[in-house]
Amino acid sequence: MIVEVNVAGEILPRLYCRLAASLAGATTRACYYTGRMRFAALLAALLLAVVSASAADVSGTWTLSFNSPQGTAEGTLTLKQDGDQVTGTYKGPRNTAPVSGTVSGDDLKLTATLDAGGQSLKLAFTVKVAADKIDGLIDFAGQANIPFTGTRKK
Repeated sequence: MIVEVNVAGEILPRLYCRLAASLAGATTRACYYTGRMRFAALLAALLLAVVSASAADVSGTWTLSFNSPQGTAEGTLTLKQDGDQVTGTYKGPRNTAPVSGTVSGDDLKLTATLDAGGQSLKLAFTVKVAADKIDGLIDFAGQANIPFTGTRKK
């Protein structure tokens, strides 16, 4: 027999469960493990809520500055966030392309494909977000990793 005791907001639900189990003639071991599984499920749900709530907000327009072998260049990222999914547009010195990716905590990963003179050039952004500032690397089709910084326009 498993005894279920709902003790919302109590600090000692295991004690209440054991008391109810002994009054019902059940073993406290069955009561203990049931309470333990419920606690684990509750803890997992709370951790998931904290992790999803703590994802950085990356929506908005970001001004980027990067140093390439050809010199300093600027670009913009215009992003829209829906949960952990991110979409938007990258506008570089010569090209514009749609971007998509994910955000997890303060880590943002985006991809874009540029048309570079009739050839597709895949960009991969690896970004750290800190409020209204970002910094990271742009991988240009595995040929070069260019560091960049950015600020969100107000």
